[in-house]
Amino acid sequence: MYARFVAQPFAGEANLHDFIARIVEDHSLRSLTVVVAWAKRSGLRHLRRPLDDFRGRGGESRMIVGIDEGGATRQGLETACGLFDQIHVFHDRSGRTFHPKIYLAQGEANAELLIGSNNLTAGGVFFNYEASLSCVLDLTSTEDVDLLDAVLGYIDRLYADDGACIELDNDTLERLVRDARYKIGDEDAIRRPQRLDDPENFDSDVDFTDASQTSQGLSASPSIFAGSRERKRGAPSQREETSSAARAGRSTVEADTPPQAVRPAAGARIVKRWFKQMTATDAQRPPQRGSKPSNPTGDLRLVQARHPIDQTTYSVRISLSLSIGSPDQVQGAL
Repeated sequence: MYARFVAQPFAGEANLHDFIARIVEDHSLRSLTVVVAWAKRSGLRHLRRPLDDFRGRGGESRMIVGIDEGGATRQGLETACGLFDQIHVFHDRSGRTFHPKIYLAQGEANAELLIGSNNLTAGGVFFNYEASLSCVLDLTSTEDVDLLDAVLGYIDRLYADDGACIELDNDTLERLVRDARYKIGDEDAIRRPQRLDDPENFDSDVDFTDASQTSQGLSASPSIFAGSRERKRGAPSQREETSSAARAGRSTVEADTPPQAVRPAAGARIVKRWFKQMTATDAQRPPQRGSKPSNPTGDLRLVQARHPIDQTTYSVRISLSLSIGSPDQVQGAL
């Protein structure tokens, strides 16, 4: 088993969107099971393309989603019905909150598992501070099979609890929405209109407050918190997602994921690490212009590449230990 810690939402780290997109690209994985407390359109719409691709290549998908604590929305449940082959809603009348977050993709010889704090909301997919463990399971390993069996056993017990776990169809959805006790929300009523070229970033210099706090004047006092110093990853705009998906042969999700760090030479002290997705020019394969090919420059341009540096004044002597897996990817240590 290979395990990796997923630290969201920091720049240079993976997020839930990366995990979903990666398992969709692995054609050895044939089934996807998601068990989450909440699912909203705000998060699911960013996963529409990879989930549609997964089903389009014959993959089967199912979901169990909760509706507790006012976390469910009509739009989220409707969107989920269109993206998964089978969807069930779980609610325990005793008052126990349904709160798991499990993402499991299975093939004949391997499986991928992510368990953590991420719901299928915009926050859970991109923005919120989330922590999870992503595991690649080798199903020829007894220990890995035992772990998979334990996870599947938990999921099977949820499905078998047919009083609390019911299949979602149009009639069930309407009954849930009409019944005030379930607090099914409306995303259209609480979100501002958004253009296709608007990125969904929650970077703001003010604290979020609800209407009752604002009316009482509680939000007028200065916040005891200063702004976060960490750079964050955000979600692309819908226009960017569409444009990126149209580029043949280019992944839309791994550009922000750092390559595996190169081991420094003995005794070396690394002050900062830097990495970037190489352009054709950086890779010494400049594009041909007309009938005359461009000459390689011999340069690797130092740009921000989403790192917190001022590339106009940052002076370094670059010594690269390179590992090139394809013409446009490089990793190294400065």
